[in-house]
Amino acid sequence: MTTPTIILDDSPIFPNCPTFGYVAEPNYLVKITSREGGFERRQRMWSRPLTRITASPTGDQPQKDIESVIAFWHAMGGLSSAFRATDWTDYLSCSLDDNPAPTDMPLVLSGDSPQSWRLVKQYTAGSIIQQREILKPLGASIRVANELAIEQHDFTIDENTGLVTKGGTFSGTPTSWGGEFYIWCRFDAQLNPSVTNYKIMNITVQLAELRLPLP
Repeated sequence: MTTPTIILDDSPIFPNCPTFGYVAEPNYLVKITSREGGFERRQRMWSRPLTRITASPTGDQPQKDIESVIAFWHAMGGLSSAFRATDWTDYLSCSLDDNPAPTDMPLVLSGDSPQSWRLVKQYTAGSIIQQREILKPLGASIRVANELAIEQHDFTIDENTGLVTKGGTFSGTPTSWGGEFYIWCRFDAQLNPSVTNYKIMNITVQLAELRLPLP
């Protein structure tokens, strides 16, 4: 059976520390102006949000987990370098309790590259749909289906752009996808490890998502 071709992204990945707790804050820049009569004007400045993540051990946790984060911090040069990270509140094409399926979310034809399709995730509330481009997928997790909802395996997925290109034996048109994805981040504050009895017991890490241009 033909298997997907993955164009790998070799950028670093923030350590997955199971003993850490995470708080995610997706932010839309909105300017709110209050009027004298109690009314307000809301002006949405960003079409897509940026997420801020705060990560810290839940209580006193194994020193090795904290050390892995400190080592990663130094490797990144503190706030100077960007990397991939998992937003544990939103990293799947489906509900967090489900397994990704190739029909979870739509693929959108890329305007700049007519032979490529872009991964997007949609959020709906009634008739309102918010669409988000997925630019840092986990390539090995990506599944793709055609317009008949039949899974296909002959395609290329680029982890650097989130673009899907169909192969020669792909049947039909790439229409939907499922899988996992990262966000693009940097550190957003200095580290503050605390030490007790000569052991590192705790640390708080703040990450800020960075805007990526559409390829």
